[in-house]
Amino acid sequence: MGTRGVGNGLDDETLESVWEALQKTNLVVFVHPHYGVDSKSFGNKANGHVLPLALGFPFETTIVSWVTRLEPPPYEISQAITRLILAGVLDRFPNLRLLLAHSGGALPQLSSRLASCIAHDPIVAKRLKHDARYYLGKLYFDAVAYGPEELGFVSEVIGRAEAYNTTGGEYDAEIGSTRLLFGTDHPFFPPLEVSQKWQSVEDNLKAIRSVRIWEDSARANVLGLTALKLFNLEC
Repeated sequence: MGTRGVGNGLDDETLESVWEALQKTNLVVFVHPHYGVDSKSFGNKANGHVLPLALGFPFETTIVSWVTRLEPPPYEISQAITRLILAGVLDRFPNLRLLLAHSGGALPQLSSRLASCIAHDPIVAKRLKHDARYYLGKLYFDAVAYGPEELGFVSEVIGRAEAYNTTGGEYDAEIGSTRLLFGTDHPFFPPLEVSQKWQSVEDNLKAIRSVRIWEDSARANVLGLTALKLFNLEC
């Protein structure tokens, strides 16, 4: 599913029946951006695809940006997963299986800031049953972050989620790896020579194997066991 849903974002009431059907059938939805951030945001320097791929797609996972035909403004920015959380979708459908691309984009890093902003807005706060940080523990994330420190951070954010459950809970270091799945980032960054290995695959494998806070069991989860359970597959 794209970050725009059917055109109006993931908090669109039109999607209510879709969320209901997805929860009922236990289907997994891979949420992946398509358009990225408006290219005008990246300036006029010849930086190739670096900024769109490194920043544009992950940002769209958190916020959606596109050019409109009306001016002003030249583009409208709307939250994707953040909007879904703020709309209470994960309260109404707590068993949704949403898998986020790019390790959740900027959402893990901004989740505490998001929670603080909600706490200072009573109208929004009344919509939600839990602190915003709780909902990150209800999501799944691909492990396409390219670095062990980044993966460790996302794992920690997931691990603390239950501590923000209004009914009580605590940090669980083991939970993070049960919500992260190995990804290749295919078809980006293909090898230039037939004899070369696919660098994005090798980089992500190395990152998973180098996360300092993970034991071998956690790495095994991310490298396959989490996917087997999520997709109800038999080993």
